[in-house]
Amino acid sequence: MQIIGLGASTPVGRNIWASAAAARAGICGFSEHPFMIDTAGEPMRISRAPWLEMDIEGVERYCELLLPAIDEALTPVRAQLKRQNTRMGLALALPPQRPGAPPTLAQDILSAIDLRYAGLFALTVSFEVGHAAGHLALDSAIKICVA
Repeated sequence: MQIIGLGASTPVGRNIWASAAAARAGICGFSEHPFMIDTAGEPMRISRAPWLEMDIEGVERYCELLLPAIDEALTPVRAQLKRQNTRMGLALALPPQRPGAPPTLAQDILSAIDLRYAGLFALTVSFEVGHAAGHLALDSAIKICVA
């Protein structure tokens, strides 16, 4: 298995390098939510992507963060992929289901990926288990590559 590219879109950077630099500098990106309050009546502390409008929600919000990160990860190999007609897999880590989240979040995101990257990914899988999702996605990718 080879890592062919990196991509990120985080509250502290719109790409992998800005995000990594911010993390190394100790920038966390937490701020007060503009209108939501917690159970104690205090403004919620959140870490959000400040360039996204607050009214963008659900699948659209996830895709606004995810798709540029996929584009960034594919940048080093995109020309080669077209020349060699190569297809690859995508293992996606997502947060667990929660109240207010669309019940079809994973499927809707995978559909958006299929639409944007038509035919590029031979296999797409998602893991909706929160913090462990990234580890499960990597483990799944390794097992698929070895098989």
